[in-house]
Amino acid sequence: MKTRHIDYIDTAKGIGILSVLIGHIFPRQNVDFIYLFHMPLFFFISGYLLSPQPTTNFITKKTKGLIIPYIYFALIIITLNTVISAILGSLTIVDVAKSLIKSVYGGALLKGDLGAYWFITVLFISIIILNWMLNNLNTRKISLITIAMYSASFINQHYIASIVFPLGVNICLQAIPLMYIGYLSRNNQKFFKILSAAGMAFLLMYVLLQPESMRVDFKASQYGIPVINTLLSITWIYITFLLSNALKEIDILKFIGSASLTIMFTHQWIHFHLIALGIENLYAILIITLLLSIACHLLFKKWELSSSLLLGKSSR
Repeated sequence: MKTRHIDYIDTAKGIGILSVLIGHIFPRQNVDFIYLFHMPLFFFISGYLLSPQPTTNFITKKTKGLIIPYIYFALIIITLNTVISAILGSLTIVDVAKSLIKSVYGGALLKGDLGAYWFITVLFISIIILNWMLNNLNTRKISLITIAMYSASFINQHYIASIVFPLGVNICLQAIPLMYIGYLSRNNQKFFKILSAAGMAFLLMYVLLQPESMRVDFKASQYGIPVINTLLSITWIYITFLLSNALKEIDILKFIGSASLTIMFTHQWIHFHLIALGIENLYAILIITLLLSIACHLLFKKWELSSSLLLGKSSR
């Protein structure tokens, strides 16, 4: 079976990746609410679109679509930074080695230009595990396992958040339940609406109080208050879906959504180098970062080799 396509999903991805850019470029305290939903949105969508497939074929497909681009984008960025450092006379072998080691280890160890790359390995591992469970376990067993994972993610948050796990595997404990909720919501819109309505009850509390305990940062294993923050995320996701359905005819948003993976890989490098060049206006940085990331996507899409290695697809 092929992954299901829904016409407004690219628009939702477009809104999601724009939220990621805003969250990374603007001061955290000014855009804190974005963290409630921008990464949960992508995990939810991955489950929402998932049609279970044979495990071996699925792993091969996701390796081509996620891990191969991860490797090549990381190598390109490390190479570019090495060349720039050499030109500026600040190149050290130790720095290059550290960058390579961090890119292999992944997770919260990734900072700066590669800072968003943690998401790729977490998405890869989580979607493969969920696909396997859907193929091999009944709904009751999957529900029990995802509840156990969800509970474990908060143990991680409160007791061992300082441990940096390889590839961000600990974050999968929170990502897989979100994916599963997305999967269930695709086939049961009433379930989706009920969860969203429940989250609305806590929305006012967040808007008025914005307590530190509700702060979310997936990369740092901060998931907020159990159940309450998840329901809030689902409420925002539901609102995003409604907005996306209303805006689904806007081609630019759909295109941005279709290029979301490329933007995820490239935006931090562009963003930080714009700052290094002396650009201070955050709105200008946002617009230039988006435009250059889109330009990269169009360029990579043009040739078969770059389309295969960097976009995980054929250009034809």
